Amino acid sequence: MLSDHGQVETTPFSAKHGRSLGSYLSEWLPDHVITEHRGQVFAGSGQARGRVEVTYSGGLAHIYFADLPGRLDAGAVESRYPGLIARVACLDGIGLVMLKDVGDGMLVTADGRHSLRLPLVDDTRSLLERFDSPDILAKQLTRLNTFDTAGDLVVFGTYDGHKQVNFEDQVGGHGSIGGDQLRPFLLAKKTWNFEMSAVTNSSDLYPMLVALRDRA
Repeated sequence: MLSDHGQVETTPFSAKHGRSLGSYLSEWLPDHVITEHRGQVFAGSGQARGRVEVTYSGGLAHIYFADLPGRLDAGAVESRYPGLIARVACLDGIGLVMLKDVGDGMLVTADGRHSLRLPLVDDTRSLLERFDSPDILAKQLTRLNTFDTAGDLVVFGTYDGHKQVNFEDQVGGHGSIGGDQLRPFLLAKKTWNFEMSAVTNSSDLYPMLVALRDRA
């Protein structure tokens, strides 16, 4: 049995801007130490008031306020770092920023804020349609947004229907949303008769695999 998913062509964020996302964060938070995993460290000359960790996976970035416990929701981020969410969301090459919010997840773009509450409102549906099936994608994003290990800000590169902005120096990627990177496949024996039409998440495969094991 083999399972994987596709890939999309990408343009590095640094090629568009001549600098990384972490570099922008260091400009906006000059009294914080900004650490990019497998990247650079940015630190001012004075006493640091906080630490920010940034991780990249293709067209996906997680921004963590590392010296604060737990994940901050959108209100707490805005209170501590006024205007930071909008600055990130308005950067050329940023498709959307996802945060926790009271009761529901929140997506922020250069055009404003969008609720992840289901059923989707029209503006959120229109936003997610740029990447994939909005109803399926909303459920997957909501699940990601429940993870304690997700960033305080979860950042997705823009996707134009062909290429995505990549936060790593790569010309291809499959760690984000949009295009074939969201197209999974499962190669298995035809005689196993797997019914895949209702599968929208990898966890949906578990009962099928258990049933296969029990038939053996």
